[in-house]
Amino acid sequence: MATRSHTTEFGSIACDNLTELGSVKEGWLSDNPHILTAFDTHSLALANRSLVLILDLSHGTDPASLRVKIRPTLSPIEAEYVSAIEWLVFDDFRVIALGTSCGYLLIYSLQGDLIHKQIVYPARILRLRVHGTKKVNTQDTSSEEICVAMPGLIARFDGSEIQSMLQRWFQETSSQFWDQKRDADDCGSSHGRLPYQLWNVNKYGSCADAAITGIMPPPLLEQQLVLLLGSQVNVIIVQLPLEMMLQFQHSASPLMCLKDYPRKGEKLTLSPSGTLAAITDSLGRILLLDTRALIVVRLWKGYREANCLFMEMLVNKDTATSSSNYYEHVKSDYCLCLAIHAPRKGIIEVWQMRTGPRLLVIPCTRGSKILQPTYRFGSSSMSASSYVPLEVFLLNGDSAQPPFMAFSLLSLLAFCLLLPPSTTANIHKTTHFIPDLTSHPIPSTNAPSTTYFEVTKPIKLPRTKPCSYLLLHHDFGYTYGKPLVLSKYTPPSNCPSQNFATIVLEWKATCKGTQYDRIFGVWLGGVELLRSCTAEPTTAGIDWTVKKDVTRYYSLLMTNQTLAVYLGNIVTSTYTESKKFKIPQNVYRAVLEVYVSFHGDDEFWYANLPNEYIIANDLTDTPGNGPFREVVVSLDGIVVGAVWPFTVIYTGGINPLLWRPITGIGSFDLPSYDIEITPFLGTILDGKVHEFGFSVTNALDVWYIDANLHVWLDKKNVKTQGQLLRHKSLPAVISSVLNFTDLNGNFLTSASRSISSTGWVKSSHGKITTNSTQSFTYSNFMVMGNDGDLQIVNQIIDFNDSVNTNMRSSSSQSMESFKRFPLYVYSDYVDQGDGTYSDVTNLTLGFNEKRVKADGFGFLVSSLKNLQNAQGVMLVIGSSVVSGIGSTQQAYQYDGSKFCYFRNVTSKNYTILYDKVGNTCSKKYQPREGFGLAKWWPFPAQRAFQ
Repeated sequence: MATRSHTTEFGSIACDNLTELGSVKEGWLSDNPHILTAFDTHSLALANRSLVLILDLSHGTDPASLRVKIRPTLSPIEAEYVSAIEWLVFDDFRVIALGTSCGYLLIYSLQGDLIHKQIVYPARILRLRVHGTKKVNTQDTSSEEICVAMPGLIARFDGSEIQSMLQRWFQETSSQFWDQKRDADDCGSSHGRLPYQLWNVNKYGSCADAAITGIMPPPLLEQQLVLLLGSQVNVIIVQLPLEMMLQFQHSASPLMCLKDYPRKGEKLTLSPSGTLAAITDSLGRILLLDTRALIVVRLWKGYREANCLFMEMLVNKDTATSSSNYYEHVKSDYCLCLAIHAPRKGIIEVWQMRTGPRLLVIPCTRGSKILQPTYRFGSSSMSASSYVPLEVFLLNGDSAQPPFMAFSLLSLLAFCLLLPPSTTANIHKTTHFIPDLTSHPIPSTNAPSTTYFEVTKPIKLPRTKPCSYLLLHHDFGYTYGKPLVLSKYTPPSNCPSQNFATIVLEWKATCKGTQYDRIFGVWLGGVELLRSCTAEPTTAGIDWTVKKDVTRYYSLLMTNQTLAVYLGNIVTSTYTESKKFKIPQNVYRAVLEVYVSFHGDDEFWYANLPNEYIIANDLTDTPGNGPFREVVVSLDGIVVGAVWPFTVIYTGGINPLLWRPITGIGSFDLPSYDIEITPFLGTILDGKVHEFGFSVTNALDVWYIDANLHVWLDKKNVKTQGQLLRHKSLPAVISSVLNFTDLNGNFLTSASRSISSTGWVKSSHGKITTNSTQSFTYSNFMVMGNDGDLQIVNQIIDFNDSVNTNMRSSSSQSMESFKRFPLYVYSDYVDQGDGTYSDVTNLTLGFNEKRVKADGFGFLVSSLKNLQNAQGVMLVIGSSVVSGIGSTQQAYQYDGSKFCYFRNVTSKNYTILYDKVGNTCSKKYQPREGFGLAKWWPFPAQRAFQ
């Protein structure tokens, strides 16, 4: 049987001009660092310091084929030479761009005419890199540019600016043969300097190569991600200015840094979309970096001096194997691959992206290079019937003997891959995982249990001996469909004093085996004290502890009650019903505390797709109604407040490997939300039954909503009086912008709302006027790509409320809270067939809050900044996670009056890698002397619950 060839000869040239480039020596093409190459389908450009040779390959060995020699005017004093070369290809013309060791950008026509000359910066240009993303389904805008890499500097020229300049130049040229030559000594074009941006990145280490990988979502912020290669690998973020101009951008911020001394990054190549980068280093490794998730998703070793290029190869589909001559392949017929040229091994390997197998091994001769046609500027997106795949060519420079050295150009042959058809997937595919890491390095069954924890500040306790009281000990082994576990509660009688400064509820649990995360709650006398989520266990077992300050329930804890606990995992309906109540007639303040948790089809409500997208693509079992949710609270049919909930991610959510042992913010102690009801007391102090109503905008099954009504009683009066003065509540303003074609697209959802009420209450404390205001803003930018396999969610919720009271004409107090909940989720799903798939996840979750209390004597400020960054890769078979890796970093910073706390902690695969704790306060959060907030509500009075 004949040996199968995976290359096709594309062209060859024998030419004495090559001797001027040094081709008489063996290995001249690959061993000489000054030999530069650039390829554009049918043309090849080579440069050697002071000479540039352009060869037209479309005529093969025809002596009349185009050969142009360019000798740029270079400074002999500075020993200037050509240090970078690249084609600039547009629909109507092509030019060649050169970079020099003195920092000049030169642009020449194919006839050797100097079109443009401009100094970028007086430093050696290391690389000219052309990159662009067309306006496609997943993007609102296109981005085309030339990235100029220099030591410690990165410049960016906009593609449209270059195209406009070149079009003007060609229009002004009187003849297509360029009879009137331009002055080669001209230091610039007649069209002036091209505008560009310049960033100083010197502080991030030495620079061997750099690339602008694209605009970071959301595109409205116009923040560019830049990959910097040198002594370390950095991913930094830079802000595009409003206008193109020459300027340094000092706002560059590092997002990721890979350090591994003495390894140094050498070369990088980007995938067409810029979402993947293949990086080679000095010790023979190749790193596949996801530039959006900021995580290394694959690693090869033993490839010294390697070169990499991305390419596309055919997928084995019925249409691809069709014998019809009329069938033209479309983009979905191809899959992305990486070609690795290993000159020391004498082979080229082709690997399927991202985690697929090696598909090809092709032998190659010494002295060869792999090349790729340059990016084509300004072309509109090709139709599906004319798709041209990304190809790689092999340039063989030692295929002939002197006196006329020759080289041949071969195209790697595209062939069919045995791959399953693509499927639609997104974050909701991660809802039901069994944490069965059979091949993951988890603790053995004989190892001690792992302690899971949520990072939060410790509860400040008085310096007295605590008094402990066991409430319940129970084994929640089989609780599905079972009633609540009940226990009689009586106030502790064995404590030396019945006056408690602080009361803490502590939940301790252990578990082993295989379990999902399960929501549970603790009630006392029907009042919910705690809502939490269990941790997902290992075979060796885990333990965790939740502590919550429940001092605000003091009056309830001082009476005999029934304690109830429910730990279950089956949800059936959405809680949107109403609750009737009647309050005592001597109440002077009321606050409604609301508990919220979301499950089932709405567990990841922030990633739910618009119904229009689901219907257009005929998707089934895909949660919809879009990504906006709002809990609306009404009193006798009047909206009195709202909750825009924090996006709690439970311990098995999105990727369960992220939450071991650090759990998601709020997962062990779900936050509750307070709504000031005091302005409405005048409408309910009549001794009659009234009704609170709860509803969730756009909700799918299932939401659990519970509420506690805290009321303050006037001990000196049997009846108080009140009146609602003003109330304003308009429906939430929700807007959506949808842009999609088939399974790819992006969606922007925005919302806002404000609720304000004012009322007075007359009690033994006097006439108190209370104003309560809530304001909300919401933004969710979602991207669906890779035919639905890639989902990106970028969401921000701002949730602010204030309460202002006028107790007397000369006395006022206020309490304000400013919350911000940022969320970023990147999930890339790859179906590997036979019920197996992999998922790459990058996640950022934040809970930020600032509280300000003020009166006429001073103010108190407290601030909480709680941020998690997590990265993970998992392999799933069926519903079982069988292998993977997860890493979480968390920074927690609380600054308050007289008490501060911070903790920075990092975990990876059940192991704590870094943990630093401190309690130093910032000076700006220290209270003013003589502060008089001790009189802030509640006044010494009885507190009751409804």
